[in-house]
Amino acid sequence: MTTARRVRFGFSLVETVISALIVGVALVAALNTLGGVEAARVRSVDRVRAGLLADGLIAEICGQAYEESGTTTLVLGPEAGEKIGTSRAAFDDVDDYNGLNDKPPCGRDGSAMGDYSGWRIQAAAAWVNPVSLNNSLTETGYKLITVTVTTPAGESVSRLTLSAKGASGLIKIDLGGGKLVISAL
Repeated sequence: MTTARRVRFGFSLVETVISALIVGVALVAALNTLGGVEAARVRSVDRVRAGLLADGLIAEICGQAYEESGTTTLVLGPEAGEKIGTSRAAFDDVDDYNGLNDKPPCGRDGSAMGDYSGWRIQAAAAWVNPVSLNNSLTETGYKLITVTVTTPAGESVSRLTLSAKGASGLIKIDLGGGKLVISAL
């Protein structure tokens, strides 16, 4: 008597379940990777937007005089009556921006900028030694203006500009991208 061997075609239920499990794990790993890529893309776009926002305020500041016309600055910041609400329309010299802290960022006229909810823009002015760029408590003829933009994720981007008394233009110091770039405006 011979026994006939039965030939099986197809997959067993166990093989199918194991295959589905392997495909599921691979799919979850792929989706997690894509999620990380998207989060990195958003952070990158936010850093670029922050840099552009900082550059915009630096450009606005660079359009101002070194100091109030006909006076000597004793205290950095807006003079009486120059800061009304969030409006910067009356700012007429670079140190008027000292202490600026807008959340969300506002335009020169004080109106909130669209699509910047959760963002913050700050500006600071300081007298500095022209050689070392160390802060000084008294007038040196040079003011270092720092603009910092903070994204909703808490990342900060800063731009600096150096204003010189009696100079026809300003010098922009850019620390973007981890490198120092100095250019005349």
